[in-house]
Amino acid sequence: MAGTDRFAHFAARLRKDRERKQAALAAAQPYAERGFTVLLEFPSWRSIEYIALDRLWTLDGREAGEQHVTNPAHWAVVPYEEDVYVDAQGQVIDPDNIDWSTRGRPEATPEDGYLHADAVSEETRWVIDYYCTDPAAAGLSLQGPGQATGPRPAPSSTPVSATFARPPSSTRSAPSGAS
Repeated sequence: MAGTDRFAHFAARLRKDRERKQAALAAAQPYAERGFTVLLEFPSWRSIEYIALDRLWTLDGREAGEQHVTNPAHWAVVPYEEDVYVDAQGQVIDPDNIDWSTRGRPEATPEDGYLHADAVSEETRWVIDYYCTDPAAAGLSLQGPGQATGPRPAPSSTPVSATFARPPSSTRSAPSGAS
């Protein structure tokens, strides 16, 4: 395999993967410094260890959002690349705020409240997804309005609420029979 095109391709892919991993770690560094767990792969959607923010609810029935990510000890982050639109100052722009009918027409005036399509550019940036490691401690729930009440069984038939009930280590008691 050495000296072949296949080897060169494989080596190039390994280099690119290593560079991407290093870039992901650099993007997540500020989160790691604040105490977030950093994951370099997306958890399984079935994971009960890492629950996506968009699957969580507040205790009063509202969808959880980034404003609920307050204690890094209860959260993990996954850095990933995403294509975004930016203005001349480098600020990310919501695509819904761009008047796409002005694209390629420098003389066109965008509708009120919208940006001219030629005034934005597309680029790839690192963004973060949040995953909760302890919904109960974060003041969140897996159940939203209109969902069944009571704990849902996890694959091991252990109630999800019991899975997340983690008392502080200083209050854990030794198993019965232990001295």
